[in-house]
Amino acid sequence: PPFTQQLGVFSRDLLSTDVIEQFIAAIPKFYKLIEIKLNKHNFPKNSDISVKENINLELPLISPYEDLKRNYSKSLIKNLKKADKSDLSIVPQVNPGEIIRMFQLNRGRNNKTLKKSDYTRLEQLIYKMAKRGYAQIRGVYTERHNLCAAAVFFKVEDRIIFLFTGLNEEGKQVAAMPYLIDSVVKEYAGKNIILDFEGSNDPKVAWFYQGFGGKERVYPSLKIYRYPGWVNYAFEAIKKLR
Repeated sequence: PPFTQQLGVFSRDLLSTDVIEQFIAAIPKFYKLIEIKLNKHNFPKNSDISVKENINLELPLISPYEDLKRNYSKSLIKNLKKADKSDLSIVPQVNPGEIIRMFQLNRGRNNKTLKKSDYTRLEQLIYKMAKRGYAQIRGVYTERHNLCAAAVFFKVEDRIIFLFTGLNEEGKQVAAMPYLIDSVVKEYAGKNIILDFEGSNDPKVAWFYQGFGGKERVYPSLKIYRYPGWVNYAFEAIKKLR
């Protein structure tokens, strides 16, 4: 589903390879093309299953803020200084619809995969999570009181997940997103909490998260074709042409 990074088998107990492969084998036979992302505890060993490794970035926040900040990249420190000079402020209550619209008008403007119904579900999900006390919504405002960046975080047990963002051109110019993420690091520093950046296979995005000291965590995705061999070959050939 959109906005979902990892799925697969979740358990309070230690998972064996056999359990993971039983899960995969239980997918009904009438599904002929299977593409599914598992999670970092799900690594099948069956050689007949095509497994791709994906990158997630996580930052344990258990150290004091000053220690965490010492691991910030030079580029990030430079951006935080720029943000400090821009007289930005963070507001903890932002309408989820505003964040979604900001995304649609900027980074999501050329996105062809997300539908209107996907954004509607996302907005409903954020409201429901906020009602249950699991969602944190932060917005960054300029000195002229313009919303220039915003993000939705889901806080569940020992993990705070960087789920969704909106950022406009003004926000980019004043380094609003580094400023926003740093505020989260500062708030939760010294606590046994992991900041989960939810990405990324995109080298540029991964580089940005690594600037905060984020560490790579690998999780698999599967691709299974249950068609005759020549059909499977055709699928792969078509994908290479795209």
